[in-house]
Amino acid sequence: MNRRDFITGGLALPFFSSLKSIAGPAAGKGRGASKYQSKDMGRVVMFADSSLAKPDRHGEINRKKLQDVLEKMVLSYSGAANIKDGWRSFFSPGERIGIKVNCLGGRPIATHYELVEALTQSLQNAGFPANTLLIWERTDRELKRAGYKTNRRGSNVLCYGTDALPGGGYLWKVENSGRVGSCFSSILADKIDKLINIPRLKDHDLAGISMSMKNCYGVIHNPNKYHFNNCNPYVADLMKHPYLREKTALIICDGLFPQFHGGPANNDRYKWRMGSLLLGRDPVATDSMGWRIIEKKRNQKGKPTLKEEKRYPAWLETAARYGLGKFKSKEIDVIRI
Repeated sequence: MNRRDFITGGLALPFFSSLKSIAGPAAGKGRGASKYQSKDMGRVVMFADSSLAKPDRHGEINRKKLQDVLEKMVLSYSGAANIKDGWRSFFSPGERIGIKVNCLGGRPIATHYELVEALTQSLQNAGFPANTLLIWERTDRELKRAGYKTNRRGSNVLCYGTDALPGGGYLWKVENSGRVGSCFSSILADKIDKLINIPRLKDHDLAGISMSMKNCYGVIHNPNKYHFNNCNPYVADLMKHPYLREKTALIICDGLFPQFHGGPANNDRYKWRMGSLLLGRDPVATDSMGWRIIEKKRNQKGKPTLKEEKRYPAWLETAARYGLGKFKSKEIDVIRI
């Protein structure tokens, strides 16, 4: 058991490994679930300006500036005339929206809470009540370490970990998706109707990169089992499960301070101020863009390619073969703003 296995295996329940995997019900067909729109495949909006990532005098990133940029990206992607209509191209009134962040490595390498605050404020301004928005991760502890304030009830934005729910927070039924057999978070299955996946862009010592699809390892009870072979095909197999394939409405990649080497743990030596955000619905296209950004920076810094280091993220191509999105650069429509 290596470091990653130890860390990610903390929530794995030995009991589940002895259960016979059984296919669950038609996951994702409950209230508010929506199927992936093929017309959105390959479309990614990208913003990059290092000034966006410049901390203010208090050492925090400017949330108002982030909100302005994020709303411009939503309008550019949706073609809507105003931000209310822009958000309603992704979500319907009354839907419960889950915001899956990435906090495992602690605040220095977690999804910036300023970005999440900008997102939730914009959604509220567009008419989505605060208590229909749920920021979540695997554990309350991870959220708190990353600077988030947990809240399970009331009229404000909700924020808590899967472990805060009764019974440990995972469904008691193992569901199969390709070679993955896992118990899913009750948050994903029962507490939300649509999902915003908001990962941090970073290098990963086993998967090659960590972005939206790798962030989904945080929705199952046994992610430690799926790091072999550079996480291929496991990342793609997990993403094609209906809970994720049908509920994922939007991906917003936090590329404000990406890390091109030494991940997934924080290493300031390999981070740079890029001030970038990626927005789209296609998990393969957005993650492929992130991979190309990492590879370009590695090349500039004299680092070998991920393939040369034997950790090429082949799961991207596997996901494309599954029909989950577009991988080839010529198939990706990048809208730069």
